[in-house]
Amino acid sequence: RHRIYTKTGSRGHWHHEFINEFGYRSETVYPTDNYYLMLGCSFTYGQYLHLRYLASHILEIELGTPVINLGILGGSCNSIALNVQKLMMSNYPKPKVIIAQWPHIYRYMIFADPGHTFTGIPQMKTAIFEEFLTHDGLFETMAKNAFWYVNSLGIPVINYGIKTFHDNAGELFEIPMIERIDRARDNSHPGPETNKKIVEHILTELKNLE
Repeated sequence: RHRIYTKTGSRGHWHHEFINEFGYRSETVYPTDNYYLMLGCSFTYGQYLHLRYLASHILEIELGTPVINLGILGGSCNSIALNVQKLMMSNYPKPKVIIAQWPHIYRYMIFADPGHTFTGIPQMKTAIFEEFLTHDGLFETMAKNAFWYVNSLGIPVINYGIKTFHDNAGELFEIPMIERIDRARDNSHPGPETNKKIVEHILTELKNLE
């Protein structure tokens, strides 16, 4: 059910990361009748961070309720929206609350069925990617559409971002930004103390929803 990845940080430290059968860092695999849903990028996934320090893991213990962590390495605003859309179109129970950590808006994740890879003449592929890079405001529009969708489903949403040197989600979405006050073993991703701040913020927002 679970696989183990061993990763080495920038200072030579190693640790294990447990992931479930779908590649997510969550003990709870399938939605239950009562759960919270966390989405985001590698900051939510907890790259180079021991499980015991991970916000979703701490929240699960604090709340006594499953927290499904759908953080994706390199995740984007559209990957958050597409994961939520797939859940909403399924017969699985819907979450009590969606907890969304919005990443850098100048990311876009392209999903592909391994059996149906992207085909076409090279010129077409080049034109498509050039559009992404040169069309003024395209990334902002796509990010706003993703944010709007996740917040339009009638499910309470806690939105936040992690403040780093290249953050821009806070300004675009007008959401709280949590300061990255320490770093994980790769000296880049949020560390244990930052994850504690994330937990404090989420618990406060959950109380406000009561």
